[in-house]
Amino acid sequence: MILRQTLMTITLLSLVACAGSAPPAATDQRGFAAQPASFAQKDAADAQIEEAVGDALFRHDLALFAAVTVSAAQGRVTLFGELRDRHEVVEAQRLAWSVPGVRAIESALRVAAGPQISGLARDRWIRSQLQRAVAGDPAIDPAGYSFEAVDREIYLLGTARSRAELERVLAHARKIAYVRGVANHVRVAGRRG
Repeated sequence: MILRQTLMTITLLSLVACAGSAPPAATDQRGFAAQPASFAQKDAADAQIEEAVGDALFRHDLALFAAVTVSAAQGRVTLFGELRDRHEVVEAQRLAWSVPGVRAIESALRVAAGPQISGLARDRWIRSQLQRAVAGDPAIDPAGYSFEAVDREIYLLGTARSRAELERVLAHARKIAYVRGVANHVRVAGRRG
């Protein structure tokens, strides 16, 4: 853990040092527009998010931590890796959403040995039904959520704008055919925990 913190400190110091040594030209050698002064600060915030997600994974399960690579940009976290089963995928996403500052999750996680095709197809159908219902409800902002379905159980992840919005999402999830249960891992904005 100390080695990891030392490496993160060195990385952050390198980012700050590089930000101060940028050439005065309007574009870099590759032709990209120069980044504003706040760019280094955003990178530092994203590095903190990456470290916090990694710590959450590490504290939960060392094997999960070792299998997942975390990347963050502007509060949007991408998870990469190959996991043993779909329950681990959901758990990795749940742990990432638990970190303050995470605005969205993109999962590029794969499962090493997949379930039977019929179960996977039903879970994808359940997930798509919930996504469609939430997107069609004007009282819900779908950008704050991600949904997974594993073995006919829906996992709700993300941040709700209010308790009322969360209740609407839960109601949509419970109405979907074939659903055995709904696991709520959604934070309500402005509330701790």
